[in-house]
Amino acid sequence: MKNSPPIRAILISTDLRDAAGHGFHRFVFRIEAGSRAVGNVTVQISQDAFEKLTRQLARDSGARADGLTVLRTWAHTELMGRMRDPQNIAPLITITASDVDDFGGYATELGRSLKVG
Repeated sequence: MKNSPPIRAILISTDLRDAAGHGFHRFVFRIEAGSRAVGNVTVQISQDAFEKLTRQLARDSGARADGLTVLRTWAHTELMGRMRDPQNIAPLITITASDVDDFGGYATELGRSLKVG
């Protein structure tokens, strides 16, 4: 069985919206397999999704982090969850408020990442 090179996502740029604005926060990652660059992927998170998740995280007393840390961790976690095959990953991942469940499960999982990281 052949060993696969490690896959990693490196944040190369960030475009954030102001808190009062609408639109998407964008994070561009370079995907590498071993020492070889596979391509770039943009993860965009809507301001509405961010506000919804932030309200859910506020209920979890252990998950305290600033907005940028939440967004950056969220984008990276979402990307890594989809990286089974980096050759076939979509170049754009969009997260909207409808992707965040109303029961807080999504926030709970992300909150665990924030506590560890």
